[in-house]
Amino acid sequence: MIPLDAPLKSINCDVCGKKNITEEICPRCKNDLTILWNIVRCSKHLSSLARQALVKMDTGAALDYASRSWGLKRNELAARCAFLSSCVSGDFRSATTWFRRCKEISL
Repeated sequence: MIPLDAPLKSINCDVCGKKNITEEICPRCKNDLTILWNIVRCSKHLSSLARQALVKMDTGAALDYASRSWGLKRNELAARCAFLSSCVSGDFRSATTWFRRCKEISL
């Protein structure tokens, strides 16, 4: 399981498929990955906001942030926050969906 506050370490190039890139430019094909990095950072930030909203028991905001994060980049923290938010809100159908998504990501 990935720690909730794990730093961003690497991404994969969407052009040549090189894995574990830690720079803004792909060393293999020289593709500019700045936009991709920004999407990943934004998704991580939204997941963090979802987590903070859950701590404050603002389940509506938590679900909104988590859903937006998931839409940018599927990630375990977003799925977890959406799952918990749905459970607390009593929306068990949605909670089941988010639980499945969380399991898919963590495999």
